[in-house]
Amino acid sequence: MRISLNKKPRGTIENAEDEGLSPVARRQLAIGKFQIKQVHIYSIIMIVCVTILSFVGLEIFDRKHFESFSLDYSFAGAGNLAYQNIAVPDFAQVRDKENPVNGVLVTTDELNEMQGRKLVVISLNNHSDARPQFGLSFADMVLEVLAEGGITRYNAYYYQNQSVEKIGPIRSARSYMLEYFLGFDDPVFVHEGQASYPPQEKAVPEINTLYQLSAWGIESMQTAGSRYRDPERIKSAGYVHSLMTGFKLINAEIERLGWIAPSDIEPLKFKFGDLEEERGTDQNIEIRFTSMSTSYYKAAFDYDPKTNTYLRSVGGKADNDALTGARIAPSNVIIEFHNYRDAMDGHSRIIIDMTGEDRALIFRDGKMIEANWKKDSKEDRTKYYDEAGNEIELNRGQIWVSIAIKTKTKGVSDVLVNGEEV
Repeated sequence: MRISLNKKPRGTIENAEDEGLSPVARRQLAIGKFQIKQVHIYSIIMIVCVTILSFVGLEIFDRKHFESFSLDYSFAGAGNLAYQNIAVPDFAQVRDKENPVNGVLVTTDELNEMQGRKLVVISLNNHSDARPQFGLSFADMVLEVLAEGGITRYNAYYYQNQSVEKIGPIRSARSYMLEYFLGFDDPVFVHEGQASYPPQEKAVPEINTLYQLSAWGIESMQTAGSRYRDPERIKSAGYVHSLMTGFKLINAEIERLGWIAPSDIEPLKFKFGDLEEERGTDQNIEIRFTSMSTSYYKAAFDYDPKTNTYLRSVGGKADNDALTGARIAPSNVIIEFHNYRDAMDGHSRIIIDMTGEDRALIFRDGKMIEANWKKDSKEDRTKYYDEAGNEIELNRGQIWVSIAIKTKTKGVSDVLVNGEEV
């Protein structure tokens, strides 16, 4: 008996002709063969579809469970148009990494790009004639702090959004601003001038910011190529409030100056925003920085539970970005209480102690948290702790930090929540 290895067993559909079947039977077997192949193809298609739907289902579950995963919550706020036009990444590029400045979710490629460059801090004018500012809604974080005579100033921190076309108006620096941002590992600081008048007989040495810029090795960008005067702002607000910049200019100057060492930023702890049914409802926050401050510099935030953001006002008016028209709407508002001293320089300037620890109020999810801020040295980033000493998580999104001043025994800035002083 001879066995052929190339021959299929008799009785199969493939060998139907060898069985001596009639043409009708052979036709029926051929139809059966075709139907079996269809079943195989449909099975493969179903397996592929089920696999894809499983991944999509997990993604939908994540977005529903972690409500802040959507673009509206991943960035400064749902009401902020500056963040609504950012393209959704390809399916393979899931946003599962954190921007270390404010916890916003980014893709692996985006994080790698960010980690290869420097944080940029820009000092922005908040004189009443300088409003509205350009590009403020794109900042990862904003520091609001007194400059002199009751007038506040902004330091806008840009790490993720380094393609903003217009930011300004730029203004001068103070030494305590440097002390605060050095906790972000040697950023580039864009400003126009600094408090550096020759110290008078009673002036404190910290007022000499020009000295601190040099002594602390700050990469200070004040080059002509990094800024320009906006002719429309010159007409509407005056020459001093017209100085603008943008990242096309800033990035070119960083490359020209050879400032290539990236910033290694220590992250805080972050969380997704609370589900809507778990959030607070109405909450209004007001900050009156000094008795010298006029109503033009009173800052206010109205909590919007729908977007889980704090709609900002300044001087009694909605604070909108001149670049996009979007309302400034941070996801976190932090008020830090700091001791201060008179600079004694004849210009109503002050010195604020940024290193150490003291009281803080954290506003997120429509709720207020009593906290302590802590910054061990100027090279350390400020962190926030509850009464038990546990670090407090912030919501993913823009962080707005306002500095309230006090002496060791007396508060100077007034902070009100729903009309009650806290």
